[in-house]
Amino acid sequence: MPGLNKVGGIMIKASGALQATPVLDLAVNAASKWRLLSLVLSPGFPGDPSVYIRWTESSTNVDSTVTLEVPLLGNRVDRFLWNGNSLVFANNLIRLRALQTDNIAVTEHAGTNNAAPAANHNGGVMKFGSDGKLYVFMSAQGRCGWMQNLANGPFITAPLVDDTFESPAPDQAHLCGGP
Repeated sequence: MPGLNKVGGIMIKASGALQATPVLDLAVNAASKWRLLSLVLSPGFPGDPSVYIRWTESSTNVDSTVTLEVPLLGNRVDRFLWNGNSLVFANNLIRLRALQTDNIAVTEHAGTNNAAPAANHNGGVMKFGSDGKLYVFMSAQGRCGWMQNLANGPFITAPLVDDTFESPAPDQAHLCGGP
């Protein structure tokens, strides 16, 4: 069965030994908490050879650890097919927000008061439910305002605004969770 390694390659363990050649090598951005985030086999594996991978894409087409080298919607969930030797891309299921660029000027606050671009809070797993559907669990995607139930958003003093999108409620741009 496939497993995750620490860069962009997915290795396979056979007969108790980790094979030398990756079965898939993705261009991963591994800044902060981005990387290969989760892998799950179809409940019907190996009859259904689908392998689902949640990962953070590098915008440079090579592995990166530079925060700004990621697409805005760089956290992906993709389906691959195991052909017995390698994983072959089948289709993308969803692209989720990755880049947190909350370093904007806010009226009545000196300079840029939010954190610099970051790659935080991307944790979570994928699991198949008893209904056969794939569920993707995810953290706050670096959003540190009212989505995190902080009364003042990311600020200590007024004006109390949320992040770049200035929306205290869940929205279609973020699709993220909170505590």
